[in-house]
Amino acid sequence: MAALPKPVLAYCRTETRSATLWSLARANDLPVADILSATKQAGYDMSGVVRRIANGGKTPVDQADVSYDVVIVGAGTSGIAMAASLKARKPGLEVAIIDPADAHYYQPGWTMVGGGIFDAEDTVRTMGSLIPKGVHWVKAAVAAFEPEKDAVFFGWMPGGEIQTPCGVSRIETELGGCRRACGHTRP
Repeated sequence: MAALPKPVLAYCRTETRSATLWSLARANDLPVADILSATKQAGYDMSGVVRRIANGGKTPVDQADVSYDVVIVGAGTSGIAMAASLKARKPGLEVAIIDPADAHYYQPGWTMVGGGIFDAEDTVRTMGSLIPKGVHWVKAAVAAFEPEKDAVFFGWMPGGEIQTPCGVSRIETELGGCRRACGHTRP
């Protein structure tokens, strides 16, 4: 960040990502306690990224907390569909979905709500009831990716591939596993 033209502006609806970015950018300049105190005074809890702050802003991937063959970030309709498809094609695959939500909202159904065909509550299910059998649900939010190390910040996934739902097209070319999982061949 020091090399970027000033001012560096960050926007997030809740401002949490902005506070996280500030914390990580100051990791080499300020003591961890000062960073945590400043963000707490501003109303933000950086306890979820304290290991990264203490590690100079880098994700500590020195040891695995847990390991899976495939990690899918997001348990929306496409994330759940991808997990089910992967398990159907290769049942022995260790698949995890990372998503902190308790409820799943079937967004394609919202057009039916707008048309008066469904009630809004008809589009809501408990997340746990929709996670495919044999897929691990990691109820957490992802703070960072380190694709070159197959790492997602909540743990390290040695030997695995980072997957994102098929609808996330802007990064699928950077993460080859997503293109293969969606039925595309690698360019």
